[in-house]
Parts: sequence; C-alpha cells; structure tokens
Amino acid sequence: MGGRMSNITRLRIRVKEVNPRILHKALELMAEHYDLELRQVSETSFTLKGAGLPSGINLSVAGNAVEIAGSQYQPLYQTIRSQVNQYYIAAQNLIALRAMGYASKVEKQGQKLVITAVR
Repeated sequence: MGGRMSNITRLRIRVKEVNPRILHKALELMAEHYDLELRQVSETSFTLKGAGLPSGINLSVAGNAVEIAGSQYQPLYQTIRSQVNQYYIAAQNLIALRAMGYASKVEKQGQKLVITAVR
C-alpha cells in the first residue's frame, strides 16, 4: 500500500511560568516579522501559517513549556522553534513597558530583537 508517512514533529521548549496571553503576543510579533498568519485555536493553543510554513505549526501551552507540533521540513520551522524563547521574553518586556506607560515596539534586526520604548 502506498500510504503517506507523517512527518509531524512534537517538541517542548521550557519557558518559566508560561502565560497564554504573553505567548499570544510573542506569536503576534513572530507573525508580523515573518509575514505569517496567526490563528488562535483555543485559549492556550495557536497556529502559525504562511509562505514559510505552508502546512502550519501549532504552538500551545503545556505545563511550563510551549509545545510545538508541525512538519520540521517547512522552511521556517527551525527558525520559529529556535526563536520562541527570544520572542516570549520580548513580549513580556513589551507588555510590562506598556503597563508602565511607555509607547514601545519590537523590531527585528538580523537575528536580534530590539525593543524601543518612549514615554
């Protein structure tokens, strides 16, 4: 029989005290920077899809980790996987700065994220 093999990979990335609201903001930033579409599946689960992720990947809160499920053969899969922590930390800072009254934004400069805040 000529059945298709699944090449879906599941992995967990440890993030201290994962908050779905912060993860959502981090994924909004990633979607903006990589021209992807973000869809919220549930309160704790999100999907990113676009030209670099044609079959999409699912990111969800799983205890104290972010679980990623998707085909590792998509062009942006490894990039998204390797940068989840960086974007999560940027989102935490962005939310905190805005709560303190700063106008802030995150820009991608090469492999780094730069946060600018102005009061």
